[in-house]
Amino acid sequence: MPIAVSEFETVVSEAAQKGAIDPGRETTIREFLEEYQRKARELYDAAILVSSQIYERERIAQFWQNQLSVCEAQLAYLNRLDRRLRNVHSQLEMSGYIEQFELLVDAIKRRYEFHA
Repeated sequence: MPIAVSEFETVVSEAAQKGAIDPGRETTIREFLEEYQRKARELYDAAILVSSQIYERERIAQFWQNQLSVCEAQLAYLNRLDRRLRNVHSQLEMSGYIEQFELLVDAIKRRYEFHA
């Protein structure tokens, strides 16, 4: 079962303070990130469906601009998390999660620019 953001933040803070992540906590972080990524992809897929029901170009552009803001905020969160965990000894690799969000941001940006 996915953990709450507050619990996740506690796990990350503990790891940053200790300089290491307990193996069980590392699994918790990985599961949270995978769920975070999965939900972002689901939101993107839903946004495609929603935008297909909007018939005014300006409204479609505004819709994708709003989606872009949300996804950029999520990417910024992952980058902050990466910085917090940079000096923590673990097997956790953040670059894959960040890369996936960068691809998602690029896809949304292209949709926005197409309609802008």
